[in-house]
Amino acid sequence: MIGPFQPRVMIINAGEYKEKTRDQIRSSGYVIDTLEAALWAVWHTDNFKDAILLAANLADDADSVAATAGQIAGALYGVSGMPEEWVKKVAWSEHIQGLAQQLFERAPLHDPLGESIGD
Repeated sequence: MIGPFQPRVMIINAGEYKEKTRDQIRSSGYVIDTLEAALWAVWHTDNFKDAILLAANLADDADSVAATAGQIAGALYGVSGMPEEWVKKVAWSEHIQGLAQQLFERAPLHDPLGESIGD
């Protein structure tokens, strides 16, 4: 059985990071701080590149925050929203994109209520 969420997780889930200022965001390396900082960076930008750069410039554990922001922004904007020159520099980029496509094709479809509608 999974226990109740920590209060900080509930605050993140409620979207309070959206209203925070840069000075209120921590990137200490603590996983909750990392998630909140990454979500904050994506929320306060309007494209993949700016989200990553904002996250990477938060200081402290910026590499973890930027990596997490990259995952969130990547899901939001897709590969077409990423700077082409960045995509080209990723080792095995074509292979990774192929695997992502296979995962997408194999994923079960879900309706808005979370019930499986395919298969």
